[in-house]
Amino acid sequence: RNQGFTLGGLDLDNSTFTLGSATTDLTLDIGDSSDNGTGSGSSDNGSGSGSPSGTLATVIADLTFTGDFADLPAGITLSSTGGKITFEEGGAVNGGTLNLQNSTLAVGSSFSKTGGTLTLSGTDLKLLSNLSLSSNSAVTLDSYQPNEFNLVLSDNSTGTISLGTITLASENIKVLGGTLSLAGGSSVGANGLIEVGEQGNLSLQGNLAVAGTLDLNDGATINLANNATANLSGGQLELSGSHGLDGIITNNNTTLQINTSGGISRTDNGTSTVGNLVLSQAGSSSGVSFGVDNMSLTVGGTAQFNDADFTLNSANLNFQNSPTLDNSSTLSVKNSSELILQSGGTFSDTSLNFTASTFKPSGTVSLTGSSDFTFDSGSSVMLGGDSTLSQSGSVTWPSPDLNSNALTLNVDNMTLNGALNIGSGEAINSGASNLSLSNTLTIDNGGTLSSDNGSVTISSGLALTGELRQGGGTLNLIGGGTVGSTGRLDLSHSRLQLGSALSFVGTLVVNSGTYWSGLGGTVDLSAGTLESSGGTLNLDQFTTGANTAFKLSGNTEITSSDNMTFGTLDLGGNKLT
Repeated sequence: RNQGFTLGGLDLDNSTFTLGSATTDLTLDIGDSSDNGTGSGSSDNGSGSGSPSGTLATVIADLTFTGDFADLPAGITLSSTGGKITFEEGGAVNGGTLNLQNSTLAVGSSFSKTGGTLTLSGTDLKLLSNLSLSSNSAVTLDSYQPNEFNLVLSDNSTGTISLGTITLASENIKVLGGTLSLAGGSSVGANGLIEVGEQGNLSLQGNLAVAGTLDLNDGATINLANNATANLSGGQLELSGSHGLDGIITNNNTTLQINTSGGISRTDNGTSTVGNLVLSQAGSSSGVSFGVDNMSLTVGGTAQFNDADFTLNSANLNFQNSPTLDNSSTLSVKNSSELILQSGGTFSDTSLNFTASTFKPSGTVSLTGSSDFTFDSGSSVMLGGDSTLSQSGSVTWPSPDLNSNALTLNVDNMTLNGALNIGSGEAINSGASNLSLSNTLTIDNGGTLSSDNGSVTISSGLALTGELRQGGGTLNLIGGGTVGSTGRLDLSHSRLQLGSALSFVGTLVVNSGTYWSGLGGTVDLSAGTLESSGGTLNLDQFTTGANTAFKLSGNTEITSSDNMTFGTLDLGGNKLT
């Protein structure tokens, strides 16, 4: 025939029906037929067996099933060698045979293969509507034409569906069961989505570029053959459950979203970088948990979290911008992990717990409400840049490695455990905070410890060759100490309290607001310098000698129960009484 034709049904009766030319297109309108030889409703085909049989060979003509769902039961063979087979209302291979070569399979609604034989070679899949597809065996297609419709591999699908190289501009593919296999060069546009469910698997035979969304549910797997990668630079990666990021490429333009609960890891212990990190409750009334294991994660964009639980296990988490955590959030850092805050962070009613791990802050770290730090004896603090700690109440840290930076304290009471060294170019400004050091304090030449009106208590001795400016409050040197030749101890407007001797080769600076009481040891200035800008000084427990220099920049009165000896006296135009 030189034109197509329509039949209401077709009884093959154990025979072969062939469409003899490219123009002999056949439409089977099975909407009202109960006996068509190709549908599940047929029980009378002349064979007496209770099931239809026969072959429909379309060759290069087109065949369209319309009006109803079309089923190929046992005994029915449908073949094409170059035409288009269309199941407008869906279809199934349920014991029969569908053999398509160099053809197009166009399907609407649903298509399943639960029995029989489905053979496809050089065949394209074209969607006529949103499609649910399932198969209990492998299906290989040459190309995929979504036509702005979405595809679901249903949860009863167990076979591997190979779609070749695909392009999803704005369409979705959801893999609820079985395996979706994609060839290299596949892509997902900015509005496209591939979602892999808990029983699904995504198998990449080559590289996949995702500008849209790749969503891996809890239990979903992704297999990367031939060193394939999933490149989500500029895309969105959504995760629930634990997933490895090996072979998944991200950058500062990638959004990582954790739905309810998720964890990431890498077998190479490498670094993944994302832009925004989003923790979504995804309809859950409880908080969100997120774990990072055996890898480093750098977050370059927005990081705001509510009722979130982070766990770092042998992992590094680096926030390039300031994160915000609140509402009973927790951040547990353990097993040689690092929490890095490049631009500070804001924590409200949040617990930060460190176990055998390191805290690396820069910028302003602010804790409010019930927020607190907990460090075990194996944890440490290393500044990544100049840092400010703002927190009410009492805070305990391990003595930090200042790492050539400055630390400013805005807390009520700060305790630093372990020996503290302030090197050249490093500084601690304790301001109005009460600072307590449980061990020795060493301030090298060029290093500075300054306080405004808070107290500073040093338990195990001071070794000062830099500068300590008390500036107000009390300096309590329980273990005494030494001030080297380049050292400068400024007690202006402050009180000095000693538990042991304090000796000077360097300089002691005092003024009218300086006083000392509770001196449990002597102040040995026999080789040091005393500078006074005025006031009355009681030098009863001070030792001076021929190598002592006394310099005035204001009128000064001294009293002592013993004679005082000074090697040099520089009045500077002032009066000494």
